[in-house]
Amino acid sequence: MTKKETEILKKKFGENLQKLRESKKLSLLKMSYNCSIDESKISKIEHGQFNISLSTVMELAKGLDVPPKSFSILSLILEINHFTNTVVLR
Repeated sequence: MTKKETEILKKKFGENLQKLRESKKLSLLKMSYNCSIDESKISKIEHGQFNISLSTVMELAKGLDVPPKSFSILSLILEINHFTNTVVLR
């Protein structure tokens, strides 16, 4: 993935995370209590300012009480690849 694609992915992931959190009526503080991630880090993730690992995705899912597939990461990657006209999946 290019740097531009990575930035788009982080932004899209963060937007989806924020929508999920808000749909569950959770504040950043409450969500941080539900998982082992500080509220400031969650905020940075939601704003696309933080590159996350798979273990962080798992913790975020735990904090929202949703399955990790709720984040639709593969769909986001495919959308970005379509947008940038690149192919990552071989």
